[in-house]
Amino acid sequence: MTNKINLNPAGVSIGHDFEYDYIQEITKIDYDIENLEINLETSDLFIKVFIREVRGYRVLPEGDMLEFWSDFSRRNGWIFEIKTGGWKELLNHRASNFPINEEGLYEYLINGASECINILAYEKPIIEIEKNSNKSVKQTD
Repeated sequence: MTNKINLNPAGVSIGHDFEYDYIQEITKIDYDIENLEINLETSDLFIKVFIREVRGYRVLPEGDMLEFWSDFSRRNGWIFEIKTGGWKELLNHRASNFPINEEGLYEYLINGASECINILAYEKPIIEIEKNSNKSVKQTD
């Protein structure tokens, strides 16, 4: 018998302050033990997300992330900070894991056209957005 956990994810969009093409493809994921770089592309934008001090990440097809769809669909943004009910909470319900409720551990969700990425990290993302002409549009940290 399997015990099901109802997560009810809640969070906020942290990167939806520009007009973007509805479809953004995740084109690159580069992880070097502590740092994660994710590239996304739309028809007119190139987006780089850098996250330092990564505890872990997972990549799943969007169909495997149905609990996130109602609030975290692409019409509401493309990168979200998950406050409760996400992957971190799911991990804390597993008997085989040590609790990971450390102060300062953030959870993020990047919503691509086919894949979604959950990230657990101690640093906030740095986002660089460029037009396909390589002219910088915005940079945040």
